[in-house]
Amino acid sequence: MDSTYSGTYGKLKAYYPDFLSRQFIDDLISSPNLDDIQGRLARTVYGEHINHLASLYRNPELLEIAVNRELVRKNRIALFAVPPASKNSVLAYLAKWDIENIKSILSSKFMDYPLRESDAFLISFRDVPMGIFAGTLRDEDFKAMLSRGGSVEDVINFLSPTPYGTAMLSQIDQYRKTKDLSVLFFALDVYYYTNLLNTILFYNGDEGPVLRLVRELIDVHNLDVLIKGKSMEVEFSRIIRGGLIAGGNIGVERLSDLYRSQDVEQIAKNNGQFDLGPAVESFRQDGNMLHFDLEMRRQVYSKYMPVISSMSLSLGSMFHFMIMSEVERENLRTIILGKHYGLSEESLRKLILRW
Repeated sequence: MDSTYSGTYGKLKAYYPDFLSRQFIDDLISSPNLDDIQGRLARTVYGEHINHLASLYRNPELLEIAVNRELVRKNRIALFAVPPASKNSVLAYLAKWDIENIKSILSSKFMDYPLRESDAFLISFRDVPMGIFAGTLRDEDFKAMLSRGGSVEDVINFLSPTPYGTAMLSQIDQYRKTKDLSVLFFALDVYYYTNLLNTILFYNGDEGPVLRLVRELIDVHNLDVLIKGKSMEVEFSRIIRGGLIAGGNIGVERLSDLYRSQDVEQIAKNNGQFDLGPAVESFRQDGNMLHFDLEMRRQVYSKYMPVISSMSLSLGSMFHFMIMSEVERENLRTIILGKHYGLSEESLRKLILRW
């Protein structure tokens, strides 16, 4: 066992009291308005961010950016605490935020939709947070991408020295033919999960649960692609195959067979990996495909989060901390935006991810 993990575990353990309790989240869902949510969050670790931003933003942007800032802080804590043996895995996991931002920039260039950099975030011209600088690219890299020419290919060329650029260049001919951004997004997703799998090495010998967790997250991604593709009646051979990632528990051939299902509900029922009965019922009520993604991730986290939380001196403790941070951010953003757009408490509770 690597003794350097003992220091890592101690550093991360000190920040666990900062996470919001389940009861606190439930109380936020019952809040009458965003001002009440702001008051409740101001009494937590989010208070420092809210106070810093209150003169610059109004709700919901104020709360959303405060929530983003806390995720950035926690990700930096993870990067600072990580021992050398786990650094590549942690960097590979946090690359998801780089990819989220790159997709936002590509979309803005494609649609001639302005973005700007502000306070470590990508901000739209309406002051809506579009992404956070919580990955491995520097703030300066994003500033440079935003200041370059107005085309998608300018961004790809800028990123060409990086793995992100290399991944997108592999699909540049297809993009030029179709002008379809999804082929570039798929290339980034394939790079992300493939690289993440390749960095999880058996150093301590107890990395198995983390590896299995990532493989099931690949299954979630692949089934999401199938479900969204089916809903849009996309030909499997044209786009969906490019978005499927090897390394999950459901093979590509099985996924191909699933895509021949009659509709989205049949894919969900016949997937063989997840029980999506509850998601199907929610989907029938409101037509929101997010229910499938939430239910699959809920089942994955229910299976693995208790396991890796007990792996105090291992890579598992790092992933537990990062996923807890990510899910808290997601749940808070769901509540904030749900209240802003007038969603009912019942609808909000269905969209909260917990295990």
